[in-house]
Amino acid sequence: MLKVIRFSFTKVLNSNHVRGENTIAPNLIKRHTSSYESSKPIPKPEDLPNYEVTQDENDWKYVERLLPEPYVPTVEENKIYPSGWVPQKFDANLPYVLQRTKNGMLPIYLHIGERGMKRVTMIRRVHGDMWNLAADVKNYLENISGKKIYTKIHEITGTVCVHGDHVSDVKVWALKRGL
Repeated sequence: MLKVIRFSFTKVLNSNHVRGENTIAPNLIKRHTSSYESSKPIPKPEDLPNYEVTQDENDWKYVERLLPEPYVPTVEENKIYPSGWVPQKFDANLPYVLQRTKNGMLPIYLHIGERGMKRVTMIRRVHGDMWNLAADVKNYLENISGKKIYTKIHEITGTVCVHGDHVSDVKVWALKRGL
């Protein structure tokens, strides 16, 4: 029985179907199509579409509306905003500053790690005395929750990490301080 299987297998390998160009299973053969030889040739300049350079301002207005704004527009000063957003108030008495993002939002984020089990509140863009900011945040959160709060400070990146999900509480604290 074993000899018959070997004979039939060698017979299949020696047949013309296997030796032919991809006649049995052309989709199973791996082909590399990212080589220089398989790339499309560069067209001649005569074959490229025609274009003209214009200095007309009327033509440029259609391009300008597609370009992004180079800056975020200033916000009109109101007492109450519909979204609940509060502008930053600079206090010279504070030894630290929390730089807002370019859209005026607080740089306080939640980092979820280790398969969702570890949660860290990250306060970024801190300038000035980071140690004092970490102590103030820690005291505020310990008074609210009644639990021990652990913080970590990254001086090079300007980041203060607070262990646990305290994003909403830290944002309330920052807005009360005018940061």
